[in-house]
Amino acid sequence: MPALMTVLEQVRNPRGQWDRVRRPEWRPVPLRSTVRIGRDSAVEIGADPEDRRVSGRAVELSHDGERWQVTAVNRHGVDLYRWGQAPRPMTIRETEPVIWPRVALYIRGNESTYRHWVLCDDPGMPSILGGDRTSTDTEPGNPPPALTDNERIAVLVVFAELLAWPPRCTARPRTMLAAGKHLGVSESAIRRRLETVRRKATALGAPGNAIDDPTYVYTLVGHGYLRPESAVERPAV
Repeated sequence: MPALMTVLEQVRNPRGQWDRVRRPEWRPVPLRSTVRIGRDSAVEIGADPEDRRVSGRAVELSHDGERWQVTAVNRHGVDLYRWGQAPRPMTIRETEPVIWPRVALYIRGNESTYRHWVLCDDPGMPSILGGDRTSTDTEPGNPPPALTDNERIAVLVVFAELLAWPPRCTARPRTMLAAGKHLGVSESAIRRRLETVRRKATALGAPGNAIDDPTYVYTLVGHGYLRPESAVERPAV
């Protein structure tokens, strides 16, 4: 299946909620061709409605069949999101090769009024961190067992906003109480499930943070214990 990309733009309505400007249109990314995206580029973002804080050329994107190549040009910044991983800001003129099936680029502009996203999708890429590991990374000798259905569902409910696609700028975990009500179980049941999940993630090298800290979830995703298709679906062309 071809690698795809689209632009997603949102505007804040008078009630303070975010509405889509238009329905995203997914398009194939030509192999080894550079797609320029910006307010005055072949693929427009921040143009209609106009957000003058978005650069005329904000991002350059290409795909060589094995990886995305992302160059941040936007003068107010670009944040790189990989599904199931912590986002990070890119420096201006930085180019990053990204081996990940679902990638989002948040183009910073007039953030009080607009949100601008570039979404990239290639299910043929691995959703584990093998492509980005260094020679110093190690695998556990006896990896922990896969998550049970109850454990996986608890993670997907508590961390739903952080695993959402498209991403959310202000994603936060649900409280244990809210997750328990959502699933019809007790708060303590959710805690027990997540404590077991965290122990599995710790065996993979995650720090022993609080059970509502998503760091260990990022570790699980990076080792293939949670996959994009468990939370999101392939877009239609």
